[in-house]
Amino acid sequence: MKLLIVVGLMPFLVRYPWLLFGTAFVLLGVVFPLGIVFTVTGVAAMHYGAGAKGNFLVNLERPTS
Repeated sequence: MKLLIVVGLMPFLVRYPWLLFGTAFVLLGVVFPLGIVFTVTGVAAMHYGAGAKGNFLVNLERPTS
């Protein structure tokens, strides 16, 4: 996702979240292993509550108790 921010595609993905699915399908068709990684990490990010408000980024640090 940080790569998408650097390239400048993230504003479009925040406005149209369904484009992430399109990106995954394009990657699956063009570069299959990269598409698999993108899809699996996307499903894992949904488990952690990734959303458009946070640019689909997830904080993986454990909270200190």
